Amino acid sequence: MQKKRSSTLKALVYSAMLAALSVVMARVFCFATPDGVRWSLDKFPLFLAGMFFGPVMGALTGFVADFIGSLMQFGFNPLLCLPAILYGLCGGLLRRYIQKKTTLIRLGVSYLVPIVVGSILYQSSMLAFLYFDGVYAEGLVYYLSTRSIQFAIMLVAETLIIYTLMKTGIFTRLGVWPPKKAKSKIKITSPETAIEYIHSVFWKGSVPGLSRTNTLLAKMGDPHKQLKYVHIAGTNGKGSTAAMTASILQKAGYRVGLYTSPYIYRFHERMQVNGEMISDEELVEITKWVKPFADSMEDSPTEFELVSCIAFEFFKRQKCDIVVLEVGMGGLLDSTNVIPCPEVAVITNIGLDHTDVLGNTLEEIAMNKAGIMKENGHAVIYRGTPGVEAVFEDTCREKNIQLKKANFDGLTLKSHDLCEQVFDCGDYKDIHLPLLGDHQLHNAAVVLAVAESLQEIGWNITKENIYDGIRDVSWPGRFDIVCRDPLFIIDGGHNPQCLEALVKNIQDYLQGRRIIALTGVLADKDYGDMYKPVMPYIEQFVCVTPPNPRRLMAEELSSHLQNAGAKATPCQSIAEGVKQAVALAGTDGVVLCFGSLYTIGDIRNALLEEKSL
Repeated sequence: MQKKRSSTLKALVYSAMLAALSVVMARVFCFATPDGVRWSLDKFPLFLAGMFFGPVMGALTGFVADFIGSLMQFGFNPLLCLPAILYGLCGGLLRRYIQKKTTLIRLGVSYLVPIVVGSILYQSSMLAFLYFDGVYAEGLVYYLSTRSIQFAIMLVAETLIIYTLMKTGIFTRLGVWPPKKAKSKIKITSPETAIEYIHSVFWKGSVPGLSRTNTLLAKMGDPHKQLKYVHIAGTNGKGSTAAMTASILQKAGYRVGLYTSPYIYRFHERMQVNGEMISDEELVEITKWVKPFADSMEDSPTEFELVSCIAFEFFKRQKCDIVVLEVGMGGLLDSTNVIPCPEVAVITNIGLDHTDVLGNTLEEIAMNKAGIMKENGHAVIYRGTPGVEAVFEDTCREKNIQLKKANFDGLTLKSHDLCEQVFDCGDYKDIHLPLLGDHQLHNAAVVLAVAESLQEIGWNITKENIYDGIRDVSWPGRFDIVCRDPLFIIDGGHNPQCLEALVKNIQDYLQGRRIIALTGVLADKDYGDMYKPVMPYIEQFVCVTPPNPRRLMAEELSSHLQNAGAKATPCQSIAEGVKQAVALAGTDGVVLCFGSLYTIGDIRNALLEEKSL
C-alpha cells in the first residue's frame, strides 16, 4: 500500500511539473507573428504526461495546463481545451499499445493524431466559430491554411524533442519509461505455467546493473552467498567449457551444479545437478516460492535475472558443493556477477559480439568480461591477442589475482573421426574428447588449466578424474551428429567466430562431401559477414525463421544469400526446411544446421518426426 501511495504521489508531482512546463512554454517561451499566428512548444509536455502515467493522467494534465494558461490570458473556454486533453490521451495510448517498439516513426504517428484532429481540424473550427468577424467558412479556410503549416513544423520539432529525450535515457533514470509491466496474474500449478510466468516478466528493467538481482536475492535470503563457484565468461565456448569442468568435478565425487543458457531442447537444461536437470516438481515449487518476491519489486527483474535467482535457490536446496556458472552476456553487469569471489574465474575465447552493449573492440569486450574477476581470486584465460591478454593481466595485477593461461603450445591432435578426437596437452597424453573440432581442443586446454587451479586451492581432483570427465562429457548442439542416414549435423554457431570454427570442422571432417546448409539467424547478428567464410563449402542454403522475437525472416536471409552469390531457398517452417534439406542431401550428402541456437530444438524434433514417417 505504501508503494502504491508513493507511485501515485510521484505521478501527481511529475504531472504537475509537466503541466507547469506547458504553461510556461505557452506564455513565456513563445513567438507571435504580426498576422496573429503564435509559435510555441507547449504541447509535448502534455504528451509526455500521457506517456509516463497513462491516458487518464495525460488528459487531466492537458486540461489543467489549458485551464491555468487560458485564465492567465483571456479566460477559460471549455470548447478550446479539447486539443490539450487529446495530446495527453494520445501519449497514454502510446504507452499502452506500442511502448516496446517506440521508433521515431511510431512516435510521429502517435503525435500526428492530436496535431491533425485537435490543433488543426477541431481548434480551427472553434476559432473560426468564436472569433472570426467575417463569414465562418472564410475563417475556417484562414485558420486551416495557417495552422496546417504551423503545426506541420511543430509536429517535426516536438516529435524530435521527445525522441531525443528518450534516447538520452533521462526518462529511464527518472523511472518513468519504459512502463513497468503489471504484476503477473499467472497461477503457477505446473511446469508449463512456471515457464509461462518466467517468460512473462518484462523484457527490460528500468535501471541497468545488478540492483534488481541483488534486491530479489536479498528477499530470498541470499542463497547465492551459500555456494562456491567456477564462473565462466567469454564470447564463444562458454557452454562447452562449463560442461567439461562440471563433468570433471562430478568424476571427482563432488555434487556439482551447472547453469547454462540458452537451453537447446528443454528449459530445464539450464540448471542441472550432477547431470540431472531440475525436475518439474522443483521448478514449480521454487518458481512459485520466488514469484511473490519478484512481484513485490517496484522495478521488476528481467527474465534472465529471474531465472538466475531461481537457479541459485535450486543449487542451494540441492546442497551443491560447487556450481559451474555460465555468464549470460558480458560479465561485469551480468546478473550472475552478484556472486562472491569464485574459486576460479574463467574467460573463454573473446570475439566481436553484442558490440552495441559490450564495446566495439576486443579490448573493450575483454574489459567487460574481466568484471567477473574478483579481489584475491584465481583466474584462467583462453589465449588471445596481446591486447586482450594485457587487459586480463592488468586486471589480475590490480586485484591480486593469480592468473593461469591455457597451454595452447603443448596442444597436439593425434587422431579424430566423427565419434571423437584424441589429443595431448602438455603432460596430459591421449585424452579422448567426444566434442569435435579444433576449437574444442582449445576449450579443453582451458578446462585443464581450470582443473589445475582447483587442485592448487585444495579441491581433490585426480588426473584420472580429469581424463574420465573429458571423455564422458556431453554437450549437445555443437557439431553434433544427430543422424547418419543422411549425415545430419547440428551446430550452434551464430556469429563470425563460430562460423570460422565451423569452416575448420568442414575441412577436417567433411572434405569432399556435398553440404546442404539448413540455417536461420537472429536479425541483430552480423549476418552480413557471418556467412562469408562458409559459403564456398555449401552447395545450397535452406533458410528458416528462428522461433525468437529477434528473428530474421527466412525470406530476407534467403535474399541476402542470393545477393551474395549463393543458392538459397526460404521455407515457411522449420519442419518444411528439414524435409527439403534431407531431400536435397539425398544419400550421399550432408545436412549441416547452424546460425542460431534457438532453432536447434525445433530442427531436432522435426528430424525425428521426418525419420519416423
